[in-house]
Amino acid sequence: MKLYKLNFWQYVMLVLLFALNFGYVMVDQLFLPEKARPIALFIFVFITMLVYFIIVKPEKPFELSKLLSLFFGGVVFIIILITHVIITFDVSYKGLVILGATIFTPYIAGWIFKKLKALSL
Repeated sequence: MKLYKLNFWQYVMLVLLFALNFGYVMVDQLFLPEKARPIALFIFVFITMLVYFIIVKPEKPFELSKLLSLFFGGVVFIIILITHVIITFDVSYKGLVILGATIFTPYIAGWIFKKLKALSL
């Protein structure tokens, strides 16, 4: 599998983006009702991914989508495994929703970025 090559600062932005999204997941429960959290998570992660695509301006958006999906999906899976399975024994659908949002959102953002890029030419 060939992954998109990023420079050092793009990786730094990627880590900051992850921290921003992780922070959002930690605080959304303080101000959102239970039923609104999945769609709010999807919207927030989608917006941050789309902004990342706009900043990086990849030639091949789906190559970058694979990298983002692998990076975010892997890290989120490890976090869910450690916090919800090993530590608290709290296995629920919420972890799957968060994991699904982090895996599939980069592909949707990449597709939208590709369409926006085609419109601007």
